[in-house]
Amino acid sequence: MKKEITHAQIHDFNRLYYKIVGLYARLDNELGINAYIYKVLHALVVSDLHTQKDIAQSYEMPKQTINNVILSLQKQGFVEVKISPTDKREKLIHLTPSGKIYAQDFITQYTDFEQKIYQKIGAQKLQKLIEIFGDFEVVFCEVLGEIQAQIARDKETQITHNQQSGGAK
Repeated sequence: MKKEITHAQIHDFNRLYYKIVGLYARLDNELGINAYIYKVLHALVVSDLHTQKDIAQSYEMPKQTINNVILSLQKQGFVEVKISPTDKREKLIHLTPSGKIYAQDFITQYTDFEQKIYQKIGAQKLQKLIEIFGDFEVVFCEVLGEIQAQIARDKETQITHNQQSGGAK
């Protein structure tokens, strides 16, 4: 028998989630770091993401924001942008040698801070947190997809209804 989810639990989770988001914003401010630049550099250094589309999907960032960050990093000589040989519509983003140094310094500020937190939490609790947030992400995407599908069906029904009744909304 599943235990009922309470409004208090939802409130507690949301409060903690948004508190952590706010704390990260404070950290960004203290370190003088732009969170969007961090995410793009992190994607290029730590993961195997090298297109704006991949970064946008992985970090849930608008493509235009990523494009602006890439243009800024490109002007500073930290990234190179090349057309993908397999898909001419995609641009591959790679760090330059100076970009690798810049990115490593940039990311180290975060990882040094986070390492202290994770050491205090401990490896087992951190692993549980990773698993729980992984599950949360999967279910969140699933439910969001259901909501998006319902909204699309509702719009289609409304359009059909308007066409049948001979007028617009």
